[in-house]
Amino acid sequence: MTTFSLGMFLCCFAASVCHAADKIVLPLRFFHNIPIATLTIAGKDYPVVLDTGANDAIYLVQQDIVTIPNVRLTGRDVANADLSGAVVRTHELEIADLHVNDMAFGPMEGRTRAPWGLGKDGPGAPPDISVIGMPFFAHKKVLFDLADRRVTVWSGGATDLPNLDGWTALPFEHVREGLIVRMRGKLGQYRLVLDSPSTISLVKRASVAAGEPARGCNITLQPGVPCRAVSLGLPGGPAFWPLVMDLPPDFHPDGVIGREFFDRYDVYIDAEAQVLKVRVHDAH
Repeated sequence: MTTFSLGMFLCCFAASVCHAADKIVLPLRFFHNIPIATLTIAGKDYPVVLDTGANDAIYLVQQDIVTIPNVRLTGRDVANADLSGAVVRTHELEIADLHVNDMAFGPMEGRTRAPWGLGKDGPGAPPDISVIGMPFFAHKKVLFDLADRRVTVWSGGATDLPNLDGWTALPFEHVREGLIVRMRGKLGQYRLVLDSPSTISLVKRASVAAGEPARGCNITLQPGVPCRAVSLGLPGGPAFWPLVMDLPPDFHPDGVIGREFFDRYDVYIDAEAQVLKVRVHDAH
């Protein structure tokens, strides 16, 4: 016996997604080196900042709240401190059923968008658009290829996955501040948040091992404090030079590693399977 659901038919007709895609490619562009992805939702394109260091799935600006289907404000407020130490207060929201580029993402929780982070008022500040974080991909498999300006997403049940032979598996943690990988200096090991929109990488002054080799730099981060950078990296990979800086005490990782990481590595993440693999990007 064939069962017909009018509700299912109307949902498919309205969203044009009767057969959800198992794979989608999100194109990227850059605004002052900040990655901007384009999400197609109910036939409308929405630019969003790709922020792997964000700890919620999605942060919506007001114009997107009123146009994206099935968005509801819960009435609850959320307060968090950003890297500058400022407290950011936002409103919690829910999306009952989200489809992006014909892929089903299901119900999703998030917040309203508010400015946050270092340089949020400067000329290189992120544009005033919505943001997606790593929890947006919680039930997906995703390949971040920022060097080639694309993010490829597979559904949880997809079988046509990339060949990861020769990729390097990295242990990682998913904590309140974001997705953390470990990098080594000459003397110490450092837990750094993978933060795709960060145009500079930072390491907390209090975390730097005594005697860790450093070099000078010409950026003024804190008045009266000489700029220093330390060399960190993954075994067999390129060196990175995060800037040494005082960070708020309630920021528990040792720092953040930004665009320079994503420019040099392709990054594959399957959060449900606890898999993170990288390879040095081949420009050819």
